[in-house]
Amino acid sequence: MRKGCIMLCLVAVGAALAGGCAAPRVRVPLPEPPEPVAAGPARYDGEILYQILAGEFLERAGRGEEAAAHYLWAARASRDAAVARRAAQVALDAGRAAEALEAGRLWLALEPASLPARQVVLVAHLRLGQTLRARRAAEALLEAAGGDEQAWRTLVAVLAREPDREAAAELAQWLAQAHGERAEAHYLVAALAAGRGDRETALRAVDEALARRPDWSEAWELAVQVRLAAGRGEEAAARLADVLRTHPAPALRLIRARLLVRLERLDEAREEFGRLLRERPDDGEVLYALALLALRAEETAEAERLLRRLVAMDVRTGEAAYFLGQIAERAGRTEEAMAWYGKVRGGRYRMEAALRRAVLEARAGEVEAALARLRRLRAEHPAQAAAVVLAEADILREAGRREEALALLGEALAEDPDHRDLLYTRALVAAELGRVEIAEADLRRILAADPDDAGALNALGYTLADRTTRYEEAYRLIERALRLRPDDPAILDSMGWVLYRLGRLEEATRYLRRALDQGWDAEIAAHLGEVLWVRGYREEARKIWADARHRAPDAEVVRRVMERFLQ
Repeated sequence: MRKGCIMLCLVAVGAALAGGCAAPRVRVPLPEPPEPVAAGPARYDGEILYQILAGEFLERAGRGEEAAAHYLWAARASRDAAVARRAAQVALDAGRAAEALEAGRLWLALEPASLPARQVVLVAHLRLGQTLRARRAAEALLEAAGGDEQAWRTLVAVLAREPDREAAAELAQWLAQAHGERAEAHYLVAALAAGRGDRETALRAVDEALARRPDWSEAWELAVQVRLAAGRGEEAAARLADVLRTHPAPALRLIRARLLVRLERLDEAREEFGRLLRERPDDGEVLYALALLALRAEETAEAERLLRRLVAMDVRTGEAAYFLGQIAERAGRTEEAMAWYGKVRGGRYRMEAALRRAVLEARAGEVEAALARLRRLRAEHPAQAAAVVLAEADILREAGRREEALALLGEALAEDPDHRDLLYTRALVAAELGRVEIAEADLRRILAADPDDAGALNALGYTLADRTTRYEEAYRLIERALRLRPDDPAILDSMGWVLYRLGRLEEATRYLRRALDQGWDAEIAAHLGEVLWVRGYREEARKIWADARHRAPDAEVVRRVMERFLQ
């Protein structure tokens, strides 16, 4: 076909599909089936190109079944393995198993060594309900792949993707019987059973696999995963301990160490990781795990040592820098913290590090620079705009620019009106400005979506207790919050404060003392001092306020209460 004719064909296809997207769908012409494929090189002519392009346009238009027919015609006529592969994939995606089978067989005839072609043939037989042929196709795939562990892994990947899980499971069971001596065959059964939530079958099968290969780490990973899901994590830890006595493989020790972390047996987990580190002193993953465990145990010096070692090794540098920034920030080493946060240039903590760096920059007096940094960050990462806005609002609040914070949060909520954290933060800012109606509306919007949101219940109750005379209503809200989180110091403080407003001073004192014991906070200290002062315990009140001024010299709430009662 001449070039001009081919171009006319392309125009015809495009016009047909354009018409199909508007009113009635136009059928793209499909010629009579070509002669069966014969040996020889791939060939093309104008008609074949037309059918390939028709298939492409039809698939993009969402007409997969028609696309599969055009691709299959082109594959038969062209003798091109790439076209046959495309025909097989389009047919499978469109649910046309018969066409996929024909395309897969054609592909295999053209490329006999192709494992993906054998996978298509296997899947097509399964979807057509051709059990015996599916079994033969699975055996052929295993043989062609070498019959080793990787071959079985390929089969796991193929069958795990199958929508008909029962058909895939039946084939896996047959293979396990036919290859009962192979641990991989039982692992196949276990992996498919775990994928469909059949824990008992998964456990039986994975234990069969481990009976044949006790030190197989991949099977142990699955065994641990299934036992954890079944609430039998302790059993998995005990069995792994037994296996490690006879098979002290580092991979198994790593699995057990991570399992112990999941089980909150942190001291034992550190022992296991410590053994691993003695065996593999330069293993960055083990060093990282030990650093996190040291952080959880509040052993800051040890955590910092391990994290610095990771940075020197250039392993997990982003995560290590983030946690080193956290350590420096908590220790009041602001410049160092900002430097560490600046080194987090990728990974899961990148955004959090950037936000913390800006907050610290603002606290160091560079408020405008911090806000400019956050505005750039918001423009670069629109999907995370809410998190950035929250940090901006925090900086504006700390700088005493609450009206700006309120306006910023309002703009963000105009884009995302139901964002829980934006609503909650605007409510707090509005309450601080005395805009109780805004605060109440935002908190009630949160509660409309989740009536058991303890944070919103508490915030609304405290706002009403602190800014209005609706004390009984405030008490009921805080009481509900306290039932949900009975040991939360913020809620205990709110209960103490509303009881104070109600004149129940002795009860208020008990709640405020308990709140301060649960977690020291300048505002709780200010509240407790006020209640004690009103009750006549003025020396104790002075001591509490003095301690609060020493611990938090910039706390405005402490300054205000001392001005009211001591001047």
